[in-house]
Amino acid sequence: MPMTRDISDEDRLNALYRYRILDSPREEDFDQIVQLVCEVYKVPIAAINLVDRDRQWFKAEAGLGCDETDLECSICVHAIDSGDELFVVEDTTKNPITANNRNVTGPVGIRFYAGATLRTPEGHALGTLLIVDTSPRKFSKMQAKLLHTLARQVVSMMETRRISEFRKDKGIGLQSDLDLNKDVLSIVSHDLRSPMSAITLAAHMTSEIAKGMKDGAKLVNLSSILKTSVQDMSRLISDLTEYSAIDEGQLLMKFRKTGLSEIALSLDTRFRVLAERAGVRFSIEVDDGLPAALIIDPYRLLQAVGNLVTNALQFTPKKGKLALHLRAQDSFLGIDVTNSGGGVTAAAIEDMLKGIWTTDAGSKGLGIGLSIARSIARGHGGDVTATSVEGESMTFSLTVAMNLPASRMLG
Repeated sequence: MPMTRDISDEDRLNALYRYRILDSPREEDFDQIVQLVCEVYKVPIAAINLVDRDRQWFKAEAGLGCDETDLECSICVHAIDSGDELFVVEDTTKNPITANNRNVTGPVGIRFYAGATLRTPEGHALGTLLIVDTSPRKFSKMQAKLLHTLARQVVSMMETRRISEFRKDKGIGLQSDLDLNKDVLSIVSHDLRSPMSAITLAAHMTSEIAKGMKDGAKLVNLSSILKTSVQDMSRLISDLTEYSAIDEGQLLMKFRKTGLSEIALSLDTRFRVLAERAGVRFSIEVDDGLPAALIIDPYRLLQAVGNLVTNALQFTPKKGKLALHLRAQDSFLGIDVTNSGGGVTAAAIEDMLKGIWTTDAGSKGLGIGLSIARSIARGHGGDVTATSVEGESMTFSLTVAMNLPASRMLG
């Protein structure tokens, strides 16, 4: 439900400031949304607009060539004032609200405007995802629904960004304060999960429409990027939710007898694609003499290795190397994840394994993915360790017992 229509309302402004997004640098994920709407709607101008006390600021824009303007020329202010989720003016010269706006009468020459409200989970309207054309045009119900869906995606991205900043600030405090952790998880589960299916459907519809277009290849690619962003957000939600389950000793595993060749093929298939997308060379090596099958939870094992691979790729330079090595280590199966570049000090490794992820001297946050991987390994009778050559390479080694009893399997 809309909470306020007054742009100067202190509650609305405080909600905006809590995101700490104003005047932040450009970010690729937000830029891609703007590129996508320009392609889908065939418009010269699109932006993610946030309305401050005396200005409107653009987190991402195409066709405007500026970061902010005053509110006197802002149509988005009227979009917020309307209280509607979507504000559309099909011909700005014929609407009394916009007819005298200097961006309508002046060189910009706006003739069409559509803005979908960026509304927080609490109901505050922070701005719009807007599209603008220099010719009047009709706006269909399907186009309106898609723009509204994409606006919800923008808000979800802002929530994800806010939580990420929150984790960096809190560091160890977030791990030790269970009540605070649950508050964050409540936000994530409720407010980020809900738009996922709609956004995925919108991306699929966009991709299908693009297939019939003469220049649809770029649009298909942008749609793919949107789907990937949704998958990344889903992963964050799952990681945070499962981190809470670990805290409460409730991380469930389903063990079954699994062939080593199945494990190796799954690792190769899944992570080779991730590495190639990141521009990183990938290799996998399986030593001789390993057992033909193990009693494991294959889903959890892939999840644990996936968390290690994802972390490794973040610190691997383009054209760098990512190597997986399956080997015997006494009575354990060892899976080494080694990446070139990004090696750290022994002290930093110790912090990581304690649950503190440190990327530089001024940036700390919880190593949630690493904590999950370690809990999964321990559930298999093993652990996660790390070694590093500072500035050159880093290896995370996950071990699982090769002799887990058959009683671990579900009947």
